[in-house]
Amino acid sequence: MGQDEIETTAENLTERMKALGSQIKEFIICPIYANLPSDQQAKIFEKTPQGAQKVVLATNIAEKSLTIDGSGAAMSWLCRLYTTWQNELEPTTVPEIMRTNMGNVVLMLKSLDIDDLIHFDFMDVPPAKMLIHALEQLYALGALNDQGELTKLGRNMAEFPLESMLSKLVIVSEKYECTSE
Repeated sequence: MGQDEIETTAENLTERMKALGSQIKEFIICPIYANLPSDQQAKIFEKTPQGAQKVVLATNIAEKSLTIDGSGAAMSWLCRLYTTWQNELEPTTVPEIMRTNMGNVVLMLKSLDIDDLIHFDFMDVPPAKMLIHALEQLYALGALNDQGELTKLGRNMAEFPLESMLSKLVIVSEKYECTSE
């Protein structure tokens, strides 16, 4: 589930709760996803009033990274919602590090002076082929020198929360005087 599905589900639940009125307990609906403002994200950690039921609508990534008092492992039940294509889903979710461009990960690790990527203690170890591709891409972009060390450009690129190609684009746009575009 992504942000759109979370928001739609929250709206649908709110409408159904209003329709049922006093026939059901009070539900406190708390969505959580990456782009939600932090003050709204913090609502999931607030104490649930007596007699109410907290409903946390989370993306699968947020679900795995949260522990909420009275929820998490201690929760009485967990319901996962799927879209109509649920039968096409893999039985277990492939870790995000296996599905993402490793360029940003490598750039960040290099900026933290972590050079031994092959022996780095990843929670889910990415295939060596992905790491090699990321290193090659960063070298081609000028973020790494021929020794695999971070260049000045690479350090600057690591400061941007963007894909490595886009961060270089932002940096060189100043040189070509088209930053405002």
